[in-house]
Amino acid sequence: MYPALKKLYLTHKCKYRQYIMNCKKSFYGNLIKSSDNKNKTVWSLISILNNNEKSHKNITLKNSETIIDDPQTIANTFNENFINGPQNIQRSIKRNIYSTSNFESNMTIRESMCALPFSETELLNCLKKSIKNKHSSGPDDIPNSLLRSSLHIIIKPVTHLVNMSFSNGVFPKELKLSTVHPVHKRVALEIARITDQFLLARRCQKSLNTPC
Repeated sequence: MYPALKKLYLTHKCKYRQYIMNCKKSFYGNLIKSSDNKNKTVWSLISILNNNEKSHKNITLKNSETIIDDPQTIANTFNENFINGPQNIQRSIKRNIYSTSNFESNMTIRESMCALPFSETELLNCLKKSIKNKHSSGPDDIPNSLLRSSLHIIIKPVTHLVNMSFSNGVFPKELKLSTVHPVHKRVALEIARITDQFLLARRCQKSLNTPC
């Protein structure tokens, strides 16, 4: 009925859509630019725009012939297997009948490794690359962002501590702790298979790090 108004409506509708599109591009672009982990932010935005919500359903675990779905029981089962697993693997390994004394007596070290002390500049550049500007913290409960912003102030005592750690062979016990987060990709998982693989990997790593 009103051709002039219809034309005006279509024109403003097109401009409005273009304005919304530009605002979204600017908003998402700023999020990605200001992010410490750009890849993670991009995939997070893709998931949000595609309405891919994360599933928070309880996992199920297969222990022998029993299916477990209670979170507390699953946690206790993992804990018991990680505690008793090393003893079970140790009992299943045959003892070596050969003595290592013959190998040690004929062993000669032709090359040696020397680690020079860190300089303050070298350690400062290394820490700037490794410490991310995040609010998460370690065993000392000091945020990474605070450490990163004060590196130029504490670099001298930190350099001394790092060099003393290498020279004396002393490493903080708190930094030896690790948190294991099993990644479950099947409906029913076997606890024995998961713990055996983890403990075998840890045993191999320990044997490689043991000096001759």
